[in-house]
Amino acid sequence: MPDDAALIHSLIDMNEQSARHLESVAEAIEDRGLGQVLHDFAHDCDHFRVQLRELLDARPRGAAGGMDDSDVQAQCEAIDKSIERRDPTHRILAETEFAEERIVEHYEQAIAGASRGDVRHVLREQLEVIREIHDWLHRVRLAAAA
Repeated sequence: MPDDAALIHSLIDMNEQSARHLESVAEAIEDRGLGQVLHDFAHDCDHFRVQLRELLDARPRGAAGGMDDSDVQAQCEAIDKSIERRDPTHRILAETEFAEERIVEHYEQAIAGASRGDVRHVLREQLEVIREIHDWLHRVRLAAAA
């Protein structure tokens, strides 16, 4: 199991990817109201990265490595392709929702693997917001597909 620093570095990277893609989706969809909510969610991811950096010790990345986030990276590539194809909004939102599902799974694993209570506390708080983002994406995607 990776150490807390390695877990945190992995989550920082995931939040960076998520923020970037939420911004891309916000720009790609026509509904400016939905776009603004997605921009707000991207801002949440940026805030999470700041919080996670504050948790890090002064030591460099742990040798144990972080979590394997290749599934998140693959889903982000699917979002890029969906945007490039100019897919309908509900399809772009579906890819984004699936990416958030992967991030939820990684957060759950990180919480289970974290050894420090302060790390688990911050991760639980962030996970609550990420689940809200996922649930919102799910509802909006269903409405857009109708």
